[in-house]
Amino acid sequence: MDRTVQLWDVRMLKDRSSSLAVLKHEKPVNSAYFSSTDGCRLLTTDQNQQLRIYRSPNWLLERIILHPHRIFQHITPIKATWHPLQDLIVVGRYPDPSFCADDSRSIDIIDADTGKIVSQLQDSEAPGLACVNKFNRQGDTLASGMGINILLWNKKEEDAKLQEELMTKVKSKSLTPGIRGHGNLGRKPHKSQNKSNKSQMDKKTKE
Repeated sequence: MDRTVQLWDVRMLKDRSSSLAVLKHEKPVNSAYFSSTDGCRLLTTDQNQQLRIYRSPNWLLERIILHPHRIFQHITPIKATWHPLQDLIVVGRYPDPSFCADDSRSIDIIDADTGKIVSQLQDSEAPGLACVNKFNRQGDTLASGMGINILLWNKKEEDAKLQEELMTKVKSKSLTPGIRGHGNLGRKPHKSQNKSNKSQMDKKTKE
């Protein structure tokens, strides 16, 4: 609530004055997360409309991204987090008419290098606010907290690939070893084959 983010070295942790850096903000801060790719970036979310990115080793302010996510007393504070494999930011949107005309309650994916939105997630059946969003370690599934519900988002390409692999396994299990390896094994002989076998047996009997 003092509008700062402070960093300490745990090996020299004494008191509040022993911090290595004090990052001042214009509003109180909801969260601060190091990037998952190399840990060299720090992402902060304030309680109004700013996402900030600081860069190590001196933790200088690299970029301010304006984004509507203002605080409201009856909802969970919105916190922006990182994608685990890329420097992408995921954050829920709380529409603010004074900020922009867009009143959609989307989940925004932002490129940390440009500050631009590269993708937005929306579901007409889940129109609430997604205040908390977190990717899994593989980065192909996103869990979003929305009130008393949890939404799970998957990549369409991944779904198609998994479905194809599953169908391949099902088909391979449905084939019996006899049919797969021996052609006509297990099938009834054709009528012409029956006649041919019978004539050969009669010939052997006469001999």
